[in-house]
Amino acid sequence: MKIKVVFMVWTLAAGGAFAETEYERLYAELAAADRAADRAWEALETPTAFQARRADLRAKLIAVVGGFPERTPLRAQVTATVPREGYRIEKVLFESRPNVHVTALAFVPDAAKFAPPYPAILVACGHARAGKASAAYQRAGVMGAQEGFLVLICDPLDQGERVMSTDGACCDGHNQFGSKAIRLGLSAAQFRMWDGIRALDYLQSRPDVKGDRLGLMGNSGGGTMTSLIMAVEPRLKAAAPACYISSIRKVVGSIGPQDAEQCVYGQLKDGINHASLVLMADAAVRCQFSDRDFFPLDGALETFGVVSRTAARFGIADRFSCTVVPGPHGWKESSRRSSLDWMRQ
Repeated sequence: MKIKVVFMVWTLAAGGAFAETEYERLYAELAAADRAADRAWEALETPTAFQARRADLRAKLIAVVGGFPERTPLRAQVTATVPREGYRIEKVLFESRPNVHVTALAFVPDAAKFAPPYPAILVACGHARAGKASAAYQRAGVMGAQEGFLVLICDPLDQGERVMSTDGACCDGHNQFGSKAIRLGLSAAQFRMWDGIRALDYLQSRPDVKGDRLGLMGNSGGGTMTSLIMAVEPRLKAAAPACYISSIRKVVGSIGPQDAEQCVYGQLKDGINHASLVLMADAAVRCQFSDRDFFPLDGALETFGVVSRTAARFGIADRFSCTVVPGPHGWKESSRRSSLDWMRQ
């Protein structure tokens, strides 16, 4: 019995050492690919090369998530209206693809104070079980509507009224869904991004929206979706991802990989890192950072340095900005305020 126990302890110790060595090897490989993606931007010398890299990576990102399906009828409807002082809330339902229903809330300004059509903002929810019902996201809707923006907040898959998992854990369905999607050559990111793209289609279909004045903002997982969608969506005029942009090497070194839609399989082999997502955007981008976030601030500032130096070389530095607010991870009131100010600007 003693021999068996000693053998088991030795085996576990040896296995642990192997795992640590293998992890270190894989992490070094990841970090090298992440730094190489940064250097590729810094090495660009002409506007033509810059635009070519953006177009190439945009096509590769769409391909690596599995491509997008064809647009099908939205079948949008407003199921109820809730009056509020200075705005109203519309309960919205539309189909992002056949029989895939997206539940949403539209915060609509008071027409007596702000004449339609309105500039519109899509708010991407982070990892809150309640989805669009979460106070932080509804607060953004209220602030925007009271300032003349029509704001749409959609439930992500496995959140709010679209819950799929039954164990009560927040957003576990993201990974359950992602593990199935990847076997089909797809990804959870494709489904999440397509919901957001169709939400923009819905906004453009509304007669009370200025279809050429669309913005996107979100926090945490919503910052992820803001970053992924802005990288491929030319209709956006402004975007403000909060509490997501850092560097892949710093994030993985700090907290490891995140949900299935946040870690797109194969993205780094194509040079798609956090700096790439920002620089690929046609929109004007404000990155929102928190100084004690688990998305490390040092990685965020390194990435924004790559963005700002690259943008400055090609005369578009004014399209990018960043703010750093005190505190841990989360969409602070100051970040929401800054995001709305950026949308207006």
